[in-house]
Amino acid sequence: NTNTNTNTNTNITVVEFPWAHREAYHIFRYDGWWYLGASATRGWKPSKSYYRRSRTLEGLKDAQEHEMIMHPSSNKDKFLSMGTQFRFLFEIKPGKWIFGGSRHPDEDPDHFDAKFGRYVMVPAQFINGVPTIYWKRQFDWNTY
Repeated sequence: NTNTNTNTNTNITVVEFPWAHREAYHIFRYDGWWYLGASATRGWKPSKSYYRRSRTLEGLKDAQEHEMIMHPSSNKDKFLSMGTQFRFLFEIKPGKWIFGGSRHPDEDPDHFDAKFGRYVMVPAQFINGVPTIYWKRQFDWNTY
């Protein structure tokens, strides 16, 4: 729906994104494409990370769902998306992207000790338009 705000004389576009069993939406732009990222709804457990992409923001509504690529990959529930739930993909400087995911160590202290933090931020890049995330125990933000 597009409405005009009479106070500011601007058009406001409202786009609904009905995407069953997904949460933590994050919209970002890369190489002329709009992306909508999300995690699966699994309570506080790690989940796969998904995206849709479209040339227009409105087109995300009907765009096909794809899974983000994780390196190394794992089909074990505890290690989906690096043991996290997707939160964001963010360009920290031109061509340098970061994947952010949140962990809930209270739910699984045997695998994710809270002393290592509740958040994971690791390098990401786009390969043929596909968000591709790489596990790094540590890396230098200045030279990444």
